[in-house]
Amino acid sequence: MSRADEYSTGAKSPVKKYLEWDSAERGFKYYDKESSKNVYVKAPLSFISLKEMATIRGFHEPSQSGIYSNELPLQDFGTKELVVKTFKGNVLAKGIYKDIKATLASSGAKFGMAVYALLGEDLVCITLKGSSFSAWYDFVADNRKSFLTNSIDILTVEDKKKGATKYTQPVFTLGKEISKADGDKAEIAYEELITYIKSRATQPEAPQAVHAEEVPAPAFGSAPDLSQDLPF
Repeated sequence: MSRADEYSTGAKSPVKKYLEWDSAERGFKYYDKESSKNVYVKAPLSFISLKEMATIRGFHEPSQSGIYSNELPLQDFGTKELVVKTFKGNVLAKGIYKDIKATLASSGAKFGMAVYALLGEDLVCITLKGSSFSAWYDFVADNRKSFLTNSIDILTVEDKKKGATKYTQPVFTLGKEISKADGDKAEIAYEELITYIKSRATQPEAPQAVHAEEVPAPAFGSAPDLSQDLPF
């Protein structure tokens, strides 16, 4: 303990990059603060899944600001309260998902999944919504039991179409068996993430979990929302 603790705003997030799918660019992107530019991460890539959390993401046209919410385990998403905000501080909705679903849809908000992962040496948050979430949902249903032992690969990108809208989505596949060295790194990264999430939970005014940084408006032709029929 030191005097500096009195002026601390809380624990620093261990997440190095916040990635999201860019359908037009056929890859993930993250915002690099130093260069003030988007950086693209394209296939092939491989990561180790650490933790999955359900959330709300999107873009609010009236305020020209990104949308985010607290993050919840998927099994709690239909029963625990969500607080959905813009990055400019406006509260768009508060309540159980089924009760605020219509308000979220009209505000530009979408259901999403925050997948915390070890990508190379970095602890990252991969936000999946729309088509990328749809691909993840189908993949997890058949393969989640193997996430402890195998990495997850994205080797190809699939071209899709819904109505007149053309878009792309990543193709998730099980990768090779995780080596002991990489497994040890993943355990360390997981502990750092959980410690941070718990520390945030003790701060009354803080978001309940890690959340993504501000995001720009989606590009024209972004993938349609394919997650509106979730059973919540």
